[in-house]
Amino acid sequence: MLGFSTRPTTSGSPRAGRSRPIFRSLLAGAAIAILAVSLWLATRFDPLGRARSAYEHRRYPTALRAALGHLKWFPHDRTAAVMAARCLTRMGRASEAETYYSRAEPLDPDDLRARAAGLLQINDPDRAATVLERLLLFRPEDGASLRKLAAIRMARKDWRAVLTLADRLRDLPSERVAGATLAAIAHHEQKHNDRAAEAAREVLRLDPDLKRLPLPRSLFWNNLALDLMAIGRAEEARQGLERELAVAEDAGLMELLGVAYSHLGQIDQAERCWREAERRDPNNADLCLDLGRLALRRGRKNEAVAFFERAARLSPDAVEPLYSLSQAHRLAGRIAEADRYRRLADDRRRALPPRNSGMGADVEPDQTASATAAPLTETDR
Repeated sequence: MLGFSTRPTTSGSPRAGRSRPIFRSLLAGAAIAILAVSLWLATRFDPLGRARSAYEHRRYPTALRAALGHLKWFPHDRTAAVMAARCLTRMGRASEAETYYSRAEPLDPDDLRARAAGLLQINDPDRAATVLERLLLFRPEDGASLRKLAAIRMARKDWRAVLTLADRLRDLPSERVAGATLAAIAHHEQKHNDRAAEAAREVLRLDPDLKRLPLPRSLFWNNLALDLMAIGRAEEARQGLERELAVAEDAGLMELLGVAYSHLGQIDQAERCWREAERRDPNNADLCLDLGRLALRRGRKNEAVAFFERAARLSPDAVEPLYSLSQAHRLAGRIAEADRYRRLADDRRRALPPRNSGMGADVEPDQTASATAAPLTETDR
């Protein structure tokens, strides 16, 4: 033996030969994985969250460009469509946002809320109402959405729907004031004066200082005072109006306080209130009617005519000033003028659609009433 080893060398071992295919397989697998991840990243919108970060930092044009760029290649990507719709809504381009909201269906509750807000921006309340109703299926106790939907129903004078929504709001502890307020408005507009007054009293029990009132205080007290006087509660109306006028000047409420005093038979107090209201706001048509009636009651027919003419100028679509002018001229013996104003009033009444409220909407003054019997209050506001 010459001392050489007969053991095969390492490079020629079967084990080394087998290791090369395994290594190649591992490399190929890694390459495939990298390619798959790359493809996934390429087809997925905003995988690194940059567009979302731009949106959250109110850089809406940046986020919108990213979304639209992705949709150019992948038009059915729901996530990108949602981002585009959100950005367009925030940018005041709600009409354009609708295209992308439609692509992104089904929407989650937050996007339904944003979509409804956008539809209201472009004055499409009916579609906004449909979206809000869908949202409320997910979140039936969403007070803000209930209030928005109620506002839409109020604008459509769908008082039954408003009352249903008011009841739902009353069931939520944080929304009871809003619910009672809505109920008061709905009943007032339907001339359910007793129910309207009771709902308004509920508002005052829940929120005595009216800090959570979802409408102007003057409108609340205006409606409540009219409802109370309609059910014979003029003294309660007077007390409420004086309470409010002690903390806030308001010519309209001062005029109503005079009406309350006239219901109570306190004519001098009524005139004091009306003169004060006239000083604050001489362009109040209701006030001109009040003062005209007062002048007619006291036999000052020409003064009454002047007030009624001013009321007709201030409220050119109203019927009652014309009827009042007819009455005043008739009592003054000017029959031709009385007949002319009567015809004008009849023509205007026929031309106008029926109204639930407003000056001259439902009441036609008695043309044969004497000066001393002339009414001091409006029963048709």
